[in-house]
Amino acid sequence: MKINTFLLLVLIISGFQVQQAYSQKTEITHTFKIAGSKRIPVNTGTASEMVVDYDSVRIDHVVISVFKKKGILKTNTQLLFKGEKFNLYNLDEYVRKGELLVDGMKKEYDEDKSVTSELFYKEGNLQRQTFFYPNGKMQMVLSGSERILNGEYKMWYPNGQLSFSGNYRYNLKNGEFQKFDESGTLLKKGVYSGGKLISGEVVIQDIIFELPDKLAKYRDGDNAFNDYLKGKTSELKCVKELSQDFVRTIHLDMTIDKQGGILKIDNLTNSNPKDINASTANATNVEILKAVFGDFHGFNPATVEDVPVASKLYMNLILTKDGLQSRLKAIADSLIQKEDSDEDTPYSFVEQMPEYNGGENALRGYLSGKVRYPMEAAEKGIQGKVFVSFIVEKNGSITHVKVTRFVDPLLDAEALRIVKEMPKWIPGRQSGKTVRVSYTVPINFALE
Repeated sequence: MKINTFLLLVLIISGFQVQQAYSQKTEITHTFKIAGSKRIPVNTGTASEMVVDYDSVRIDHVVISVFKKKGILKTNTQLLFKGEKFNLYNLDEYVRKGELLVDGMKKEYDEDKSVTSELFYKEGNLQRQTFFYPNGKMQMVLSGSERILNGEYKMWYPNGQLSFSGNYRYNLKNGEFQKFDESGTLLKKGVYSGGKLISGEVVIQDIIFELPDKLAKYRDGDNAFNDYLKGKTSELKCVKELSQDFVRTIHLDMTIDKQGGILKIDNLTNSNPKDINASTANATNVEILKAVFGDFHGFNPATVEDVPVASKLYMNLILTKDGLQSRLKAIADSLIQKEDSDEDTPYSFVEQMPEYNGGENALRGYLSGKVRYPMEAAEKGIQGKVFVSFIVEKNGSITHVKVTRFVDPLLDAEALRIVKEMPKWIPGRQSGKTVRVSYTVPINFALE
């Protein structure tokens, strides 16, 4: 009995030594060295610290974690690094040179440490997005990039029951789509091919659409909406007190429900060089918006496949001494007016979308590297995301450049300059032929 116990002990010790030796042999040697501090302070308003470490599996990868105040984890990201020496202070330079690419999983966390989303990238290109409810159950899975859905699309109720299921191919519905209630009962089923319903019923997600087929719109048209705005604001005391040459642009982000009612209004920015007192300007905006939308009867809702849906509507309101006027601008407005009658109508989506040389990551590097933040805008704290649309011609050149979502005249002009100076792209292709394609890029102006 004692002999058996002794032999068992020897085997355990030997096994431990073998495992230890194997671990030492398989220790990863990375292709680069981390130089300087692995932990640095940052100040972006939402983050306070950034930490880097070697990836535990891949020899050419780092893992960067960003923390909010009080050490609360915000994001954890796997990145491919192509250089020889990595320094946290040189992140922007690595991105511009194409030496640092998000490659693997990027996780985003809530303050209770629960995962809110998992974004999977392959060498800088987003492949799949997974979102979670606070209870940890999956809420939504999207396949494809930021701009193009390609693959499965699924949604779940908080109880874990599947609510929506389907597949996309280059942003077009392709295959069987299903919609369920919370008990799992099938509500609708339809089969699509190339974005067209070929059998069954129309199946639409219960989401807020940023790119509906038709935008929410004032029921009597833009001219009537302008008349309504002026009628509600021209006699307000705060408007009458404005100087004759006063002009202010108020940018709104509106959420419209399926019935055309306003669910939410966010005052994104307001811009006017003469607005010295920001708090006074904001108070005036609030007073004016209450007068306009306090008893507003709503819009005709946006539609997708002729079905009313909740949607986003981006609106620019122009304030002068005569009252308020409107210029509706939406991200979805990427349709470009033809300048010559003999031009080919540009596509919005094609089988092979146009591509910036080097891909999405190279495009991001170009856009961020080209930005010259207007000094006047920086001094006034003006920031935001400008959307610029353009056409990638058959020869890859960029034409018909215009802003489709405004922020401020200074930032809008800088965004236009950046896009107009872009080099030629790899053109899009449809059915084996090179075609003209409309494209939209966001250019973010952010002050730390």
